[in-house]
Amino acid sequence: PLPELEHSDPEVRATLSDILPAIAQPSLQPDELLRRTSVQIDGFANGKLLRDKLPLPAVPGKLVVEERGEQRFLSAANFTRYDALGDALAELDTDALARWFNRYEPLLQQAVSELGGGDRNIRRLVLTGLDLMLAAPAPGGEIELVRPSVFYKFADPALEALPETQKLLIRMGPRNRELVLERVRKLRDSLGS
Repeated sequence: PLPELEHSDPEVRATLSDILPAIAQPSLQPDELLRRTSVQIDGFANGKLLRDKLPLPAVPGKLVVEERGEQRFLSAANFTRYDALGDALAELDTDALARWFNRYEPLLQQAVSELGGGDRNIRRLVLTGLDLMLAAPAPGGEIELVRPSVFYKFADPALEALPETQKLLIRMGPRNRELVLERVRKLRDSLGS
């Protein structure tokens, strides 16, 4: 039987620690894991990564930019910053993760229902987020950046307007993007509709 949502942390933490790669293990530290996960899933469906809800893996180093005169471009050297994350996700057992989701889906549904704001289905939210990632464009050629303030942005307004999850795939570079999307496809297939 499932534990009650209020008392689910020990079991959830133990079962996820067997599935998630080492790089994602810090996300298991907070309390109320299923509630935090449901908030993360709700944001994920809209292309957001809510780093304040679960500690997501940090990318080492700083953004690597090539400057040519007045123009700035995302450097291919930047992509290697994401190699550890890409490699870890490539090893993720998506079937095990889908089985985990299926087991805890009722509790995740309870948690997302507590958020209010309508009748949201947790499975539909996950699938929407996965589909959004799969629909991410793969820009060819160099990616120009601008720096209107402290942070760099994509110079192309269409790229800058993309959801955060899709922009992350661009920043990861072609190799890591494909590793991640291959796992996303497998997880999507394992979860069905």
